[in-house]
Amino acid sequence: MGPAQDDVVEEQNERLAQELAGKVSRLKSLAFEIEHETKDQNSFLNGMVDDFDSSHSLLGKSMGRVKNILNMGSGNRKTMCYVGFLIFAFFILVYYTSSLFSRHNVYFTMRSAVGSISILGKIFTYRNSQIYYRKSQTFPLIRSTHSLKMHPHSYLNQSDAIALDVELFNYFGVEQLMELAGLSCASAIAEGFPESKNVLIVVGPGNNGGDGLVCARHLKMFGYSPEIFYPKRTAKTLYENLTKQCELFEIPFLTACPVTEDLNSKYSLVVDALFGFSFKAPVRKEFTEIIDNMLHMCTPCCSIDIPSGWDVENGPLDQDNSLKPAMLISLSAPKLCARFFHGIHYLGGRFIAPALATKYKLKLPNYPSTHNCVRL
Repeated sequence: MGPAQDDVVEEQNERLAQELAGKVSRLKSLAFEIEHETKDQNSFLNGMVDDFDSSHSLLGKSMGRVKNILNMGSGNRKTMCYVGFLIFAFFILVYYTSSLFSRHNVYFTMRSAVGSISILGKIFTYRNSQIYYRKSQTFPLIRSTHSLKMHPHSYLNQSDAIALDVELFNYFGVEQLMELAGLSCASAIAEGFPESKNVLIVVGPGNNGGDGLVCARHLKMFGYSPEIFYPKRTAKTLYENLTKQCELFEIPFLTACPVTEDLNSKYSLVVDALFGFSFKAPVRKEFTEIIDNMLHMCTPCCSIDIPSGWDVENGPLDQDNSLKPAMLISLSAPKLCARFFHGIHYLGGRFIAPALATKYKLKLPNYPSTHNCVRL
């Protein structure tokens, strides 16, 4: 075999290894999802078992009392009449109670059905992502409408995303907005990957990197063990203060770019906070090594707002050499590139005023209770 053939074989091996890494990442994500859903369903079923045991015990005691009364009143017609009247009243009460709580029973039935459908939906989503990935090898820019049908929210193009961000900066200020965004990212990660405690946050030089620094600090307070790789630091007071805050919480900063083997063995999740919606190709040399290592890792990746290297509107520029994160956290509103994403999708940053939502024609989901993130 000549040198040319060796190069071809090596190139094919690298491509197959990358495909396998992406599939393993998706399988890990799916396994986490099924595990969480199974725990919820088991908890619900255990509660139903306890309820049935209590009901069985109550009915057993009641029937025992009725039997004793019948034995005591076998020779007394008046007692028998009372017993018959009580039995009749009991059945009337049961009928009335069942009619009152019929909606309650329907709720439990619906909850079980929804839980089953949820698991099937996740498997179906994963299968769709595999089909999309295979098709993308031949048709690299196929537009997916699956997300559009499933999620009624709207998407922001690049110019609207920048304009909205400028307005938010004017209303909130950069520091407050970054704090809210980073906190919502940490909250989404805590919901999506509660067991992935060893986290590496890869931080870029812009606002996305600032969100990553805030996210790392809150993950530390949530009980995680984050580490930060910050290949190109920004000489601005805001970012210097965010760095000092992380150091105050004893979050380690890596001094060298982690190799792929370290990404696979040391960390259970890698957070991509490199580039935001202002990114324009090509990737600068300071970030090529870490992005290349992330492309070949098997550890699940979570991207903040935009998967690094993706075009904000057209998604992955190169299907063979683009990040395929297991989780995406959109901030403010999903960007157009989110239509090409298949995986765990959260919306974070509960700070869009109704007037801004109307101005930019945004249809955003309702955030549950006091949460600052919502799964789409």
